[in-house]
Amino acid sequence: MISPTRTDKSQFHPCFSSFIPEYSQLKRSSRIEELLRSNKPPLEFEKQDLLEIAARGPQILDEFDEKIAATRQLLNFLVSERDQAASNISDAKSVLRPMRRLPDDALRAVFRACTESPDQVFNGDLVFLEPRIDIESVQPNQSPWTVSCVCQQWRAVAIHTGELWSFIRLDLDNRPEDEELAKNRVFRLGLSLLRSSGHDLSICLYGEKSVPGVCPILQILLPTAPCWKRLTVFLPLASFRHFSVCKGYLNRLDTLYIGGVGSEIDAFHIDAFQLAPSLRVVGTYAVSTTLTPFCLPSSGVTTFISQGPNIHTYISLKRLPCVQNLTLLCWYPIDEAAEPISLHDVTFLHLFYLHDCGALSVANMYSHLILPSLRHLEISFVELDSEDQITLPVVTNLDSCPIKTLCIHLDGVSQEACTQLGNELIKFLHYLVDGLIAWYTFRGKTP
Repeated sequence: MISPTRTDKSQFHPCFSSFIPEYSQLKRSSRIEELLRSNKPPLEFEKQDLLEIAARGPQILDEFDEKIAATRQLLNFLVSERDQAASNISDAKSVLRPMRRLPDDALRAVFRACTESPDQVFNGDLVFLEPRIDIESVQPNQSPWTVSCVCQQWRAVAIHTGELWSFIRLDLDNRPEDEELAKNRVFRLGLSLLRSSGHDLSICLYGEKSVPGVCPILQILLPTAPCWKRLTVFLPLASFRHFSVCKGYLNRLDTLYIGGVGSEIDAFHIDAFQLAPSLRVVGTYAVSTTLTPFCLPSSGVTTFISQGPNIHTYISLKRLPCVQNLTLLCWYPIDEAAEPISLHDVTFLHLFYLHDCGALSVANMYSHLILPSLRHLEISFVELDSEDQITLPVVTNLDSCPIKTLCIHLDGVSQEACTQLGNELIKFLHYLVDGLIAWYTFRGKTP
């Protein structure tokens, strides 16, 4: 039989030198393999070695089992200690993060960046044409609710920063059937208004269903009308009667986007916003040709945004003599005879033309305006195909088009429409250049 070989302990860590057996176990020899493949008995001298191995077998296995158990215990201990060390390192880094040392002012700035700003909605453009509200401000998984639940410092800063709670977005069609959910929604609205601490409020309300006579949401919201600075409301016309209690209390209201759905039966005068002395920006949204008689203060409004039939825009502009900036989505040209409106203070005009809004809608709207102070004209064509007929405004009155800047925006316009637009633009610029020359010539002859 082969003599046992010494174990090469150099391949193991020195700390385990005394733990490693002095001799390695013999590998199966070719002689043993030969005997196992046959039914021959071992030779006499082989038999003695095999008897010795069999006799010492239990002791050897016990020694190995003992060392294996000790090794497993050590391994489990080392793994556990390593995990604890990694956790301690992570805890130390977390505790040492600069965020924990931020002063309250810096935290407020971070929270403002994490919370949707009303400026993204009330930016003076046609964003209010998408009045639907996908995410309500009272949802607990939205900021600032989330940042107010992180730690004591964050909670204190968030709760005492009224600006974070001043943007209210509500879908009045969202009426949970579960009573507990409905109560929580109303409670979070009241809590938001309480935490706003009198800060200027920005309110977005949407609903296509008629608001019931007793609406907990409005019962909580309407008493805060004196704090409303910016408001967008899209509701059935009959539901605007709820806002009549706000009349005379909208002294802070600066921006109003308003629209509704309804029939001629619902089209009564809506005067809740008539007494708003600070109102400067007004946007109206109409989805039908039925005239929506919103009564608005006329003297202070400087920016008017309109989506609706041209006749709606025309009638609204007649009530806004001091307006300076116009953004108009044009559709359904005015059929009946109407005298052009002279708006002496308008310096900016942006006309929108969408697919299926009427080929002559832009030119029709422009033909009803006299803008002697106009300096900047923008025209946007959106999602036009080869079947759409593009028509640019026709300059017939030189005094009505003293512009310095012309911008044409194209979005989703087919190649055929672009070619047609190019031809129309050449004609428009020809009239425009002639107008500028005639204007300056006339000015040069003035004593």
